Amino acid sequence: MGGKHKQAQRTKNNARPSSSGRSAELLGKSIPQFTGFSTIKESCFALPTLTVAMPDESMDSMIDSSFQLVLKKMNKKDSTTKLKALQEFTELVKSTDQETIKSILVYWCRLYTVLSTDADHKVREATHSAHYQVVLKAKRNLAPYLKQLAGPWFTSQYDTYAPAASMATRSFEDAFPPNKIQEAIIYCQEEILNYIYDNLIVQTIQSLNNNMKGTTEDIEAKYERIVISSLHGYSLYINKVSSENVEKAEEVNKKIVSSAFFSMLKTLCQKAPFLLKNETEHVINAVFLNLDETEPTVLPNIWEAVLLSVTTFEEWYKHINVEKVVLPKLYKVLKEGGQGNASVIYPNMLPFLSHLPPSIDNNVFYFNFFDNMRLGLKQRNTISSRSETSAVSITLIECIQYTVMKNQSNIQLCEKLIKSELMPTLEWCLSESPDSYKQLYNQIAGLVQYWHRNRNHPDVHNYLRYLEYFWTNLDSLFQGLLMNVQHNYERNALTDLAVRQIELLISLKHTIKPRKLMKVKFETEAPAESGDLNTSATKPKSDKCDESYRSVLNSLVFKLCKCYVNIINDKQSKELLEHLYALILEFENREFFVNLSRLVAGDGCEGKLIYIYEGLLYKWLKSSYLCTKAVIDMIFILFKYLDDGEKLNILDTFTKLKSEQCGWCITRGLSHPYNSDSVIQQWLSNEKVDEYLISIAEKELILDESTPESSILLKQAFTEQKNEELFISKNAVVKIVNIISNCLLNPNDYPVTLDTCASLAAYISSVLYTENLKLRYGTDLLLSLFTLSCNTRVDPETLSQDTSWEVNTAWQDVIGILFCCLEIEELKAVADQFAEIIEKEFLNNDPETFNTEEIADKIVSFIRVIKKNNGFVIFKLLELFLERGFVPEWRSELSAVCICAEYSQGLLSSLYSPINDSSMHVEDDKMLKYFTWLGLCIDVLLTPIEAMEKDEDEFSENEKDEVGLSREVHTMIDVSDDIYNVMLNLLYDVTLANVIKEDYKIIKPYSRLDEISKSFIEKLQILMTHIDSKSDIERELMHRVTKHGWLWAKAVHLLNAEVSKEDLANVYGDYLNKDSFQEETCQGRVHLTQAFADTVSFDDVMCNTRLAERVVTLRSLIHRDDIASDITETFKAIEAFKIKCGKDLYNLDITNWERTETLIEVVRLCSAVIKNNKVQILSREYWDFCVTFLASWCTKLPELRQKYKKIQIAAFLSAIAELFTNVEIYLNDLEQHMPENEFIQEWRAVFAQDVNTELVATWLYLSERLLEQYKESPPRITQLPFLQRFGSCISSLKSDYIFKITDERTPKWSKLVKTSCALLTNPLHSLQLWGYHMLMSVIQGLIDIDSATISCSKPKKDLVLKEFKDSLIQTQDIVHTMLIDFRLGENSCRVEPYTDSYTYTFAYLLLWDITLTMCEKASTELRYQYADWLRNEDFLSNLLNNIFKLIPAEVLHYNDMRIKPFDEWFTKKFELPLTNPITSDKIERMVCWVYGNTVTQLPALVRQWWSSIETRVNQVVDKVTSAYVSPQLCAQELADVATHENKFKNMVIKIHPTVREVVAVYTVDEAQMDLVITLPTNYPLGGPDVQCNRQIGGTTHKQWLMQFKMCVLHQNGRIWDGLSLWNNNLDKKFDGVEECYICFAVLHPGTYQLPKLSCQTCRKKFHSACLYKWFSTSNKSTCPICRNLF
Repeated sequence: MGGKHKQAQRTKNNARPSSSGRSAELLGKSIPQFTGFSTIKESCFALPTLTVAMPDESMDSMIDSSFQLVLKKMNKKDSTTKLKALQEFTELVKSTDQETIKSILVYWCRLYTVLSTDADHKVREATHSAHYQVVLKAKRNLAPYLKQLAGPWFTSQYDTYAPAASMATRSFEDAFPPNKIQEAIIYCQEEILNYIYDNLIVQTIQSLNNNMKGTTEDIEAKYERIVISSLHGYSLYINKVSSENVEKAEEVNKKIVSSAFFSMLKTLCQKAPFLLKNETEHVINAVFLNLDETEPTVLPNIWEAVLLSVTTFEEWYKHINVEKVVLPKLYKVLKEGGQGNASVIYPNMLPFLSHLPPSIDNNVFYFNFFDNMRLGLKQRNTISSRSETSAVSITLIECIQYTVMKNQSNIQLCEKLIKSELMPTLEWCLSESPDSYKQLYNQIAGLVQYWHRNRNHPDVHNYLRYLEYFWTNLDSLFQGLLMNVQHNYERNALTDLAVRQIELLISLKHTIKPRKLMKVKFETEAPAESGDLNTSATKPKSDKCDESYRSVLNSLVFKLCKCYVNIINDKQSKELLEHLYALILEFENREFFVNLSRLVAGDGCEGKLIYIYEGLLYKWLKSSYLCTKAVIDMIFILFKYLDDGEKLNILDTFTKLKSEQCGWCITRGLSHPYNSDSVIQQWLSNEKVDEYLISIAEKELILDESTPESSILLKQAFTEQKNEELFISKNAVVKIVNIISNCLLNPNDYPVTLDTCASLAAYISSVLYTENLKLRYGTDLLLSLFTLSCNTRVDPETLSQDTSWEVNTAWQDVIGILFCCLEIEELKAVADQFAEIIEKEFLNNDPETFNTEEIADKIVSFIRVIKKNNGFVIFKLLELFLERGFVPEWRSELSAVCICAEYSQGLLSSLYSPINDSSMHVEDDKMLKYFTWLGLCIDVLLTPIEAMEKDEDEFSENEKDEVGLSREVHTMIDVSDDIYNVMLNLLYDVTLANVIKEDYKIIKPYSRLDEISKSFIEKLQILMTHIDSKSDIERELMHRVTKHGWLWAKAVHLLNAEVSKEDLANVYGDYLNKDSFQEETCQGRVHLTQAFADTVSFDDVMCNTRLAERVVTLRSLIHRDDIASDITETFKAIEAFKIKCGKDLYNLDITNWERTETLIEVVRLCSAVIKNNKVQILSREYWDFCVTFLASWCTKLPELRQKYKKIQIAAFLSAIAELFTNVEIYLNDLEQHMPENEFIQEWRAVFAQDVNTELVATWLYLSERLLEQYKESPPRITQLPFLQRFGSCISSLKSDYIFKITDERTPKWSKLVKTSCALLTNPLHSLQLWGYHMLMSVIQGLIDIDSATISCSKPKKDLVLKEFKDSLIQTQDIVHTMLIDFRLGENSCRVEPYTDSYTYTFAYLLLWDITLTMCEKASTELRYQYADWLRNEDFLSNLLNNIFKLIPAEVLHYNDMRIKPFDEWFTKKFELPLTNPITSDKIERMVCWVYGNTVTQLPALVRQWWSSIETRVNQVVDKVTSAYVSPQLCAQELADVATHENKFKNMVIKIHPTVREVVAVYTVDEAQMDLVITLPTNYPLGGPDVQCNRQIGGTTHKQWLMQFKMCVLHQNGRIWDGLSLWNNNLDKKFDGVEECYICFAVLHPGTYQLPKLSCQTCRKKFHSACLYKWFSTSNKSTCPICRNLF
């Protein structure tokens, strides 16, 4: 005990020894809620932890924390800990109430089952003591757990430790009253008996103590204790329970009794046979009387007891009647196949057979024995189980072997056994084909071979006789079965028999080697004899033995073969040919074929094997029915024994066969080992074979008549000989390759055969392209493979992913081989062909759908292969792939397009040299392709040279970024010798992309180009990290800027601003300090200044005496605050230039480029000064100069506009338009702050009229010319910047000036409207906006014309709005046709840009926006006229139907109305600048706005339409309106009312916004009348609720109320309009104004006029509109009241 204080080595920082009790305590403190036990490790039992087994987590709180800790301790390994825990548990139970005990019963029961069998007796005693207290407390609450406790509790009463047993008994007796104990046991008898059975029969020492760690003595003691207590418990059960109740559990009781009894007998026989010496008769009878027992659990013990009995008791048969008792039971067992227990019973048969009593008659017994065993083999339960069949089969043959061996001298008996038992078994296997026949074949083969090996042994000399007898009987059996089948000929029966015969012969052929460990050793009365036999059985077989055995077997085979041949000839059995071939293949030899030739040709053939072919096989070959592959295979087997001449003769006959048969011959000839025969090789290269193979290729790859055989044949045709030459001729190879190549190059023409063809091509390429063959067969197949690999248009359903991988791998493998063995020139030629394929594939594909990743991957894969094999030629290949011939040409064209755009907009000036764009045009497709190619090149250059070891999918995003940005990773650009030129070209191309994106936003490729180019800058930054010296790039850039200027200046800015992120001012200064920039007319200097304008100051710029460059410089830097003096000086220089030019200033000489350019730049400078609010810097005279300069040049517009196609004139017109726009913007802004400013007055009085007139005339002229031009061909792309720049001034035109004076210069408004409508439907987006903006500019003038038209009492002229009728009808019809298949409110049509649908839909929405704008700006009366016309023409209902087919689906079906992401689309008007991209979103936003505006301006018409549509659509419209339009419209209505509430003298208005309510109170003297208007949530779809709560006596308020509702609900009036009408009616009423006697209203509900026309007779007054309607409808001109002439 002294070692207690010693401590073992502890883990670091853990000085205290472990204590399970302390650990449990700490665990209890750390976890506030009991969450279950971790594990129960002492047995397989597992506790129902609260975390897993508890159905309700609330039960955790039901367990007291003290019990939680104790229960955890009970789960520990340490006995002391468990003992203390049990003692604590006992005390807790004593002091705890019944409800608490009830909550822990579920856990205690499971712990009890473990602890009651613990190895420590003190733990067991404490367990039962605790259980006793639980029983006392729980009482009836224990009932649900009784069955769970019953087994261990019941048997623990006989624990070998008396105190524990006593306490268990006490608790059991106290739990149940004496008269209830038997009932309790009966209630739980099934659980008790199963527990006892499990302990006694199932469990072993190892299984019962599987998890127990202790000494061997402890483990054995525990097992013994449980067995003892179980036996005693069983005894107690028998005593306590009545016999009737025992019978109810008969099955379990029998299992216990039988198993235990026979197990006891078995053990006694083995360990203590002397104890049974006087009980032999009882034992023998007890054992053998139960020989036919069927209980599986008892059977092993019974049969072990049987074998031990017959070996223990020498004369056992004297104590029982064997004939009457034992044998019948034995036969029954055998006959029934062991009753499903053959695997247990039958292994005991052979030992039992060796101990038969001598009194048995062998001649009777053996045959009864084997007959019954064979019957048992045929039982269904035996056949259905493989293990059962195996057991019976093995036992049957082993017993026959043993019987023959024991009785080998009894020839009659042994031969009878062979004939009566063995042969019937074989016959059964051959005829009925049981599932077990192969097992029997193997066993019989082993028996026969055993006899053969021991045939010369002196002790068993009759084995040879029995062998001969067996072979004779087997031959007879074969012949007999074949005769029966042949007589009752049935094809399937013959085939089945042949299969089983051949399998039997094969089993007999293959030697069954004795398995020494599993061999049954027969003990005989003569040990020496037995020993000799066993010794001879295990010796290796001699050659002589094998030869003689095979000779006999071959003789049997030949006889069978002879029968097969006869049957084939007689019955024409094609099926039997297959089996004949299988037989010959297995047993063929020269002697066999010699015998066969004699059979075919007779004995005089001298053994010539050719006769077999001529007399037999060739006949079958020519037979249309018998010719099969098997015949061909037999012929080729025969080839082994023929000479070359005979072979050649046979092969020549093959080419005369039909196509299919010839194919079989070629296939077999190409297969191993026949293809190594020189004669066959020679035959394979003849023309007829070539023709056949080519025809097969055509059928396989073109006609889709392929078969599996033809596919295999084609692959075999391309196998190599040992010298790496092909078996077939070069001509055949070339033609087949051509067929394959054609399929690969035209994949869409061969969708069905493409996959097969591609797979075959991949296979063939590995054969044709080798180090030995090189390019002997050309490059067609290789190029076809690569072309297919690059083809991104192949349908994935026609080319599987696996085949695609094969194709890619194939060409890469070939390239790797070729680049190791070809010369440099040949390499370049191959690489050039590959690059040409890439180029062709790229140019022939749609760039919108082109997969650049695939093509980049092909280029990279190609270069990687080269790098791996021949790295020094990489750059040449890189250049070959990336710098194709089209690149410089397209770069030049795009550069010209960009230069035109930059020049037209004044972003880059051309001061000293003219620009020619007369023939400049680049297709959209070409533009997109170029930049797609640029993206492809960048991706290739950024790809690592070495492929990543790790799959791409396994990289995280961060890892990919690190790999991409790391300088350590070598990419493709690193292998370039001309890396600087590559980078410069990339910089320039990216600059091109940026310029096109900025200047040509309305072209079709814009969105795709924007998507492609997003990552260009980032990728350029990565590429720049691979540049060792940036100075070299700067030097070359400087040279190119000096020489070329233009976009190279922007490239410099791009490099330093976005890629390298340098200080731009310093970079600009460094460039200007170079000598090359000091020339007077250096255009590159100008462009560099314009490119860097945002970051340099005027002081940094080199001063130049030329006015044009000074003007450009000042314009570029106009945004700076420190250039006031520079502006003044420059304007002085301009003034000097003006004086110098004199009268010629406004005479434009287009031949003088530099002078014209100077004038353009002066106009642009004026515009820039005004735009940047620098006007205050100028003196009055310079402002006057700007304005007069504009006005003067506007007078020259008629002359200039005729030459608008010239780029310099277009730039001039754009500059004038921009100057006009900026002047108008400046003056409008100035007017808001200084309305009386003299600049404004002077402009309006002197200049505005002429400038507007000339610009409108110019617009009209250009519009007409462009419309005419478009009929022939669309405008060139270089004209787009001009259209955008000039079109920007249209919105600034004023209708006041356009409609003010009408002379020859001013076009008629009808012509403007007509031209604008024509422009609206033009496919060119810019021209559509030209028309739209012009109409928006003149809307007020058009409204004024209509107002004047309706002001007369009897309007006769048509409204201006009707001028839009034709355009509305045209666009409406097209849009309706486009949307006809869409269901209203369900489907949403997304209109794709750059289509006719987009053009007309856009025009349709623009027309409606113009129409609604006219309604918005028109007076109430005029709006009524507009609405009436739209309703009568049915335009509005069509519009609303179309709108709800165009509104985006996400708007229609958006459910979360608390968040409204599309709210702005309905409430904020869209903007349509000419430079915005063309997208589908633009249409969608316009649709939403048009609907919102329609509801706002024409609510009555919308309400009328809404009420007439079907309910489903009605709900959708209501939902959209309520969500997006109504809130804004209600707020607007209330705001309008609030704005005008103080304009009434007799009416007071109160507004309640939260409830959308307006209360109007009209007061006359002291009388009041109020009107309450409430707007619904879906206003205006739902009309306002109008109530008149208080009235003034005598007034006709109902009529006025009706008039208010009519105004709001039916006349598109607003709430304010209705209130005004109501107020005016009351005012006029109380002012004494008489009502109209037609409509009985003071104010007309449509025109809001007073009754003015009176009858001369009755003096009654009428509204003019009412009277006109009366006259029209009544066809009279009399007064409606007095009927006199009016």
